[in-house]
Amino acid sequence: MSGYELVLPALPPELSAREQGIVRSVEPAVQQLAVALYHRMKARGYRLVFNSGKRSYADQERIYNDTLRARAQGGAALNAAGLAGITARPGTSRHETGLAFDATPTPTTDAAWAVYGQEGEALGLTWGGRWTTRLPDGTTRTDRPHMQLSGGPTVAQLAAGGVLTALLIAAVLAARPSSTTGDK
Repeated sequence: MSGYELVLPALPPELSAREQGIVRSVEPAVQQLAVALYHRMKARGYRLVFNSGKRSYADQERIYNDTLRARAQGGAALNAAGLAGITARPGTSRHETGLAFDATPTPTTDAAWAVYGQEGEALGLTWGGRWTTRLPDGTTRTDRPHMQLSGGPTVAQLAAGGVLTALLIAAVLAARPSSTTGDK
């Protein structure tokens, strides 16, 4: 052991086991941001319910295909299916890298969504509520539940290799004490 320990945030005890699993599924930095956002929302009088975290390629593909089918039928079909209407193609979603989560403030009002977006952005997250798409029936949709940590390698870069290795090497070198011998 190198003497470095990753400290994960304490999860709020009121989170359900399912929600705890969702928060734990994302990368540690995103876990910390999700918990901080939860506490900020609670301080503003809202309960934050976590709906989705890290996804497999197959899960993202299923959601993407379901969204495409429902989009063709319009906003009512998306509502009935519980879909936002904006979904990344498989292989491009921050959910697949553990850098995104979806959550819903309760009570679920326009004011609550606005607070959720403001608080998430104040923490440095990118809020899907700023993204807009027009459906074939003329209605527009956003992805208000979505929060992601932007920047860093894409899913495609991670899959291609090299980028992750370079990032890991840089992190290890940066974390090493300067007194290490044998390095030139």
